[in-house]
Amino acid sequence: VMPTTSGTGAEMNPGLICANSEGHKSATIHGASDVITDPHYTMGLPKSVTANTGIDAFAHAVESMANSSAMPNLMADVVNVEAARLAFKYLPIAYEDGSNVEARTQMSFAALLGGMSLRLRKTGFGHLIANQVSDAYHYPHGMGVAIGLPAFIRYYAAKNEKWIGMMAKALEIPCGDDADFKEVGAQIIKTVDKWLKSLGAKSMKELEIPEEQQEFLSRQYDEVMYQSIQERECRQIAHLMEQKEYG
Repeated sequence: VMPTTSGTGAEMNPGLICANSEGHKSATIHGASDVITDPHYTMGLPKSVTANTGIDAFAHAVESMANSSAMPNLMADVVNVEAARLAFKYLPIAYEDGSNVEARTQMSFAALLGGMSLRLRKTGFGHLIANQVSDAYHYPHGMGVAIGLPAFIRYYAAKNEKWIGMMAKALEIPCGDDADFKEVGAQIIKTVDKWLKSLGAKSMKELEIPEEQQEFLSRQYDEVMYQSIQERECRQIAHLMEQKEYG
């Protein structure tokens, strides 16, 4: 495998999802045994592709962080924080200046680490929302991720202090032992929202998703989260989404 974007992390995953000539997803195959990651292959990417794939890399790390209690893994903690930190810092630079070699290099590394995050812990319900949007309306995966990610962040910023601490480190938001986690969580939400906006991320309304679907994903957001724990890749976060809260 030789990645030509900085986002999917397929170079580090045990499987690859392929698409046919009509763009429909098909079989999953075993991942590559040999990988060459060369950021120069990403230098010509359009801004939209740079943003969509980079947001995906960021989300892989951010969502995987939330599984730290259900799936304790110190290496995963380190990988998640560093992947999120690199993507948060360098994606806006690569977005504005696609010829910036340093930014492209760091984003290639962030995507690779994001792929490791997937391998070590998997993503959460943010990707479930993203897949609903992208599969139903044929938007790029990263556009769907940019819709699911804010919902995911708002949920965990309100109740998971360990996740808040790791996110604060990645975003360089002060968070000492005596920190007000509610306030830090609010800062994380504000910071990521601003970051996504700077990358041209669009809302469901801006993507012209039908109003009834917008209402489903907004008002029945808890149901979507509960459904996510039924997904094979999201079962490990069930401890944070007990059935009694969603029944």
